Amino acid sequence: MVQVAELHEVPVEAIPPDRLEDVLGRARLSSFLEAATQVREQIDGATIWNVNSTAVGGGVAEMLRALLPWARGAGIDVR
Repeated sequence: MVQVAELHEVPVEAIPPDRLEDVLGRARLSSFLEAATQVREQIDGATIWNVNSTAVGGGVAEMLRALLPWARGAGIDVR
């Protein structure tokens, strides 16, 4: 018998990337925004789904919660 796990989407709010300017500086922020533009063009409206075994706790879950808001703020549909 095969067990199928129930998937739950974890809501991730967008954070505007311009808030990173003080940390990254103008040049690195510009590079980030250029890369985000390239990703948006390459995925052509698709969604990037990140699947993890847990929504909280553990390294991957914590990294996703910390990093995905920046990608969403840059207009990339990540979930």
